[in-house]
Amino acid sequence: DVAGFLSMVNDFQVDPAGETIYVAETSPIRQRPALIVVDVTHETSRRVLEGHRSLEAMDYVTRTPGRELKLLGFFPVRVGVDSIALDARGEWLYYGPFTGDRLYRLATGALTDRTLAHEALAARVEDYGPKPLSDGLSMDVDGTVYITDPEHSAVLALAPDRTLRTLVKDPRLRWPDGLSFGPDGWLYVTCSALHQVMFRRTAALRAHAPFQIFRFRPGPAGIPGR
Repeated sequence: DVAGFLSMVNDFQVDPAGETIYVAETSPIRQRPALIVVDVTHETSRRVLEGHRSLEAMDYVTRTPGRELKLLGFFPVRVGVDSIALDARGEWLYYGPFTGDRLYRLATGALTDRTLAHEALAARVEDYGPKPLSDGLSMDVDGTVYITDPEHSAVLALAPDRTLRTLVKDPRLRWPDGLSFGPDGWLYVTCSALHQVMFRRTAALRAHAPFQIFRFRPGPAGIPGR
């Protein structure tokens, strides 16, 4: 009932205390995306916000270098909530659909409050700011959100004042995917080249290998592992 048949549990974040895990249930096939809140201590989980607009894919066509993502060449691939990130204190969860142009946030205190009904929780969702079609998020200690942009082989930054800018753009960033800070201010980005291998034969994996991890220093420090 939490992550059943045709679910796709995707990116996740662990709160600083290690007591709660927040998981994006992308649901690309059923188109019923949700957030999953895992209580580590009690070994329970809940599916929340299913059907909320902040999780659902918008009607966009993903256009990457050399390819539009369409199933069988006709049906646009639409992906719900994917990217999620926690602020340094674990007080806010930031998230958004892959196929969407807005980033949302929600206080983790509301997400972990079992007494809140769906409508009450939905009312606390905040439309935070603009974003590209995105696959991964991370945050630094100053509250800037870093966002991967597979359409343009780039990583963007959404500042606390809600302004969005491009940090790095390079053709070697073939489908920049996940982000994670390491020691000494490095921000690591995985490049999965999904647009070159998705819905294609296994030979495409060999043809487009190797698949890289890149790193750069955005400036402010982040929390290693996030």
